[in-house]
Amino acid sequence: MLEGVLSSAKRIRMKLMSSLLASFSEEITSLVEVTASSVVTVQGNSKSLSETSVGSGWIYRDDGYVVTNFHVIDGMREPLVLIDHSMARHQCQLVGCDRLNDLAVLHSKTLGAVALALHTDSPRIGSLCFAVGSPLGLRESASMGIVSGLHRQGSHPSGVLIEDMLQTDASINPGNSGGPLVCVDGSVIGVNTMGTGQNINFSVPAATVAHVVPELIEFGEIKQASLGISVSEVGIEKGLHGVAVMSCRGSQNQFLEGDVICSFNGKEVLKKIDLVRELSRNVIGKDVGAEVVRDGEKIRLSVQPVEKN
Repeated sequence: MLEGVLSSAKRIRMKLMSSLLASFSEEITSLVEVTASSVVTVQGNSKSLSETSVGSGWIYRDDGYVVTNFHVIDGMREPLVLIDHSMARHQCQLVGCDRLNDLAVLHSKTLGAVALALHTDSPRIGSLCFAVGSPLGLRESASMGIVSGLHRQGSHPSGVLIEDMLQTDASINPGNSGGPLVCVDGSVIGVNTMGTGQNINFSVPAATVAHVVPELIEFGEIKQASLGISVSEVGIEKGLHGVAVMSCRGSQNQFLEGDVICSFNGKEVLKKIDLVRELSRNVIGKDVGAEVVRDGEKIRLSVQPVEKN
């Protein structure tokens, strides 16, 4: 009798587990279907017409603006072509690009689809994520993984070092570049940029997209401000946080070597990328407040960033 009860309990448990897995699978299927409808394949020819580039992109705004990687369109002649969910082909123009963050914005007057939302809060390590795009030219492919790491450095195919990237084990192959990495609510947490073939893959985070893309749409280029210093992250040490000034250029520089910058332009500086994001075109030539720890004391400075060459 006891064996019968145990067998019955096992069947109930297996049935419940099967139901949960079926629901989970259905949720993933729906998520990928909705995301894929806002993902495009990016095609273009080299200026010599000797090569064809294939990558991915995703709809950033409902009026035809698409985000992809810079290295996807680098060296390609216009017009480029976007292939949408229905296999329709749309000519598009390059709006602007940011080589340092490996981002580019394209625009098509005929592309009509729903934009994907940005998830600008930093994801947590271990969060489920999905990479959608056209790996090896295979359209509307999806892979699942987790966010494996945050704030990674990595060099994209053109050799430029990107300071802040997400790490994921979701499969990213050639052709995935420029496609979205989405979380479980379907919002974009990153732009898939490169894979290593060893389950260590990288995406440009949504926070960088939110910082860069509006400027590309408005101005067609990124202008970066400079403080005439080089910095290094110091982490939390003896109650301090921020970035340390390693060297200074110019006799009028308000910073001194050894200063630890804790805030800039009213924003807390925990990592180098925090300072870099505040050094936008909006602060060029303006008096900006900075808070530093110098010789154990916290002091405030007023500095005037210049345009970075």
